[in-house]
Amino acid sequence: MAERVGRMDWFCSCSGVYIEISDDDEPVDPDLARRVELRKEFPSFPAHWSLPPIGKDASDGYSVLLDHSSAAFKQIESLVHESTKKGLEPEIAALLKGYPASTVEPKSFKVLDIKHIMDPLKYECYQACKKKMEKINSKRNPKDRFDACEKLMFHGTRRMHEASIVNHGFMTGKCVSGVHGDGIYFSRYTLIPDKHADREGLRLMFVCRVLEGNPEITDIFSKMPRACFDSGGDSVDGRGHKTVIFDNNHVYVEYAVFYAEEEKSSPCKRPRI
Repeated sequence: MAERVGRMDWFCSCSGVYIEISDDDEPVDPDLARRVELRKEFPSFPAHWSLPPIGKDASDGYSVLLDHSSAAFKQIESLVHESTKKGLEPEIAALLKGYPASTVEPKSFKVLDIKHIMDPLKYECYQACKKKMEKINSKRNPKDRFDACEKLMFHGTRRMHEASIVNHGFMTGKCVSGVHGDGIYFSRYTLIPDKHADREGLRLMFVCRVLEGNPEITDIFSKMPRACFDSGGDSVDGRGHKTVIFDNNHVYVEYAVFYAEEEKSSPCKRPRI
């Protein structure tokens, strides 16, 4: 149960404390005042997000590099490593038959930097789509829990595409058709997205919130999922290694992870971000 302090109207603190700006003459934390104003404009603005720089329009989006000692950095770093280990398990490795050996061989990664991407306007659109999807799917399948329609997934790309994705998000109109259709490709396992390295051996992978919803198996001719489905890919039971999203608003890009293979990470320079 969250602690409630006095007469409070707005939940803010990650620790579960309700807070508000008082109307008396006591000094008010300016950061708190800015956060309250942001929540008025963007109701879904997460409590753990950093505030935009002074003078920066929050609707334009902004990003910050995470401190290596922060809990957020360690959490995302652990997510990358755990996903790599998971991808090497026998039942998952069996799904990767046909991929080059270099793609699925065990690797040790060193995370060099993590950028937290915050775009309140895109996040509001994403949350609206999530609520709509959950409502529709809960009516179709009232016995299922569709609050799990959102998944954290990985998308690897070349660093030259970083600015475009951070500033504008993914654009399905620019996607090149793949084996499961014309969409944005994601994976639960880092082994598949991990194939884009620059000449210094540095890699970039995005950690994204993805509305997988009710998936179907799609093919190269798919332009969008059929009625009653929300996404495509190579599996309908959540065990596949590819998920294809056909709607830009069904993805929220949350973190950019810059990393290198362990044996190559020591001579590499940290990326210029």
